[in-house]
Amino acid sequence: TLTTDVNDDPEYGGFSIYTEGNMLITGAKTVINANDGVGSSADDKITIEDGKITIVSSDTALLGWKGVTITGGTLDITVNTGSAILARSGLLSITGENTSIVATSNDPDVATIRNFNDGGLYLDAAITANNTADGGKPFEGVKKDKSTAITLGEGFDVFGAKIYTTENGHSYFIPEDGDETNPLTGKATLCKHVWGEPVWKWADDFSSATATFTCANDAGHVETVLASEDAITSKTTTEASCTEEGVLTYTATVSFNGKDYTNDNTAPIPASGHKLTKVPAKEATEKEDGNIAYWVCSVCGKYFADAEGKEEIAD
Repeated sequence: TLTTDVNDDPEYGGFSIYTEGNMLITGAKTVINANDGVGSSADDKITIEDGKITIVSSDTALLGWKGVTITGGTLDITVNTGSAILARSGLLSITGENTSIVATSNDPDVATIRNFNDGGLYLDAAITANNTADGGKPFEGVKKDKSTAITLGEGFDVFGAKIYTTENGHSYFIPEDGDETNPLTGKATLCKHVWGEPVWKWADDFSSATATFTCANDAGHVETVLASEDAITSKTTTEASCTEEGVLTYTATVSFNGKDYTNDNTAPIPASGHKLTKVPAKEATEKEDGNIAYWVCSVCGKYFADAEGKEEIAD
């Protein structure tokens, strides 16, 4: 357990941890509570494998001059100036199923989690980056070869945002329907979506349907997919009779996240009603039977004593 508190010494404004080489923080029982001036810094690389780390810093909280690698642990970092986590020249990599990071900065000029000179960001864990300053970005990466400098693990994304890379090799997030002049600011949460079964909603006339998917990891992440008229088929599953309704079944199909989803909805087919033809009464003769007046249905073949088809009779 390491605890540093700048309030214990008002003249102190330095590092909680500093090394001229590599810094390794590991061990499930490791606890760091730091309230300092300029965080923790390594002239080489910072590696964090486990532990519970809470930092409140006036300036950059974690600085690895040649890179930062985080593969585990719970980190809660807040800075007033600079980035919460910064790799100067080298990859900033955050991975691990057991990694949880919440990082907050109040600096409008730099991103909360960023790579400064080269190496970019690789993000493959549960990460929330928040920049509370007006216009402050949550993430930013840089690569000297000008390629995309933010790479996400499989299945991860920042909901409602996409990665944009400038011609100088600076990558950051922009709103999904935005452009490079409108960078994403404020809070961004990296989420590995687990999509459940969709909730379907049909148009009253069955001409269209929507399937709404909600992420099990974050109920605020919702995607709605339209099944247009071309993606809807219909067929009669129960024929209507003269007196009983039939059933018309509509089937809608949508494709989402590499998988097809279908949903059925039914509409009644009205009963057709009897189509009656009157057969007049005929007197019997010595050679032929006679009959009373009656009505016969050309659809079902039944016989009735009345024109409304209410009183069925035998042949």
